[in-house]
Amino acid sequence: MKRESPKQESQDSLQQSPAQKVNILLVDDDPNNLFILENTLTVLGENLVRAESGYAALERLHEIEFAVILLDVMMPEMDGLETATLIRKQKKSEKLPIIFLSAIERDDLRIKKGYEIGAVDFIFKPYDPVIVTSKVKVFVDLFRLREEVIQQKRTETVQLREALESHKLLTGWQDSSVSAAIYGAGPLQQRAVDSFAVYEKKYAALLDDYLEALAFSEKPPSHKVSQIAESLGRLYAGPRDVVQLHINCVTQKTKNVNPKRARAYTVEGRLLALELMGYLVDFYRLHEPLTVKEKENI
Repeated sequence: MKRESPKQESQDSLQQSPAQKVNILLVDDDPNNLFILENTLTVLGENLVRAESGYAALERLHEIEFAVILLDVMMPEMDGLETATLIRKQKKSEKLPIIFLSAIERDDLRIKKGYEIGAVDFIFKPYDPVIVTSKVKVFVDLFRLREEVIQQKRTETVQLREALESHKLLTGWQDSSVSAAIYGAGPLQQRAVDSFAVYEKKYAALLDDYLEALAFSEKPPSHKVSQIAESLGRLYAGPRDVVQLHINCVTQKTKNVNPKRARAYTVEGRLLALELMGYLVDFYRLHEPLTVKEKENI
């Protein structure tokens, strides 16, 4: 009699549930082994998705995003090592954690090859349920944390764009007779790559100075903001360039820093972007539009 899988999030619904359950892919050609894995990992309360072959696993990867894969090494037609190699060749899953499961005796050459492909761990059957659950939970927690960070950055990016758009309207940017839109210039990051890279470094240093001044209740270095605004204005930068400059810098600054510092960059740092926008508006109001010849030389 065929065993029934334990109650869990339905595999038919491959998208994550409203409760944001994380998806875990279980790959084994033996249904009994899958049943054991499901019973072991069901305590995590996540969405467990079956695949009974390497081909089925690759299909699942096209349909849904996973936190981790538990992949049996010995399978017919396409074994676990070959499956993992194909998984790594896909952009979507090139960094997806893979835990190999093996019922054969320890084979150092096979293990070495697995790690070369990109395995994060090897588990040998019969395995300890507590150990397997603990290992999988680590990658589930890491996935969830990464998703939270990505979502936070998306939210903050939207908020920044909305704030800059409001600032643009309040300062009459669109009504100004002089603006980057009139010049018809494309994104500064594309038409002046080297210059944009220089201003990324300047803006990044200014961001640190700006936050330090706010932290110690000192006057922000507005003269430096004005200088950058004037330089950007002479390159015919526009609102989108300020937004892109700020986002690029904040993205780099928030890597490998503590949450409090990251929040300072993303939240308080928006004040700098708004101030820079204001100075850029003032610069355009004081200058005449480009001539046709000047426009052609951008």
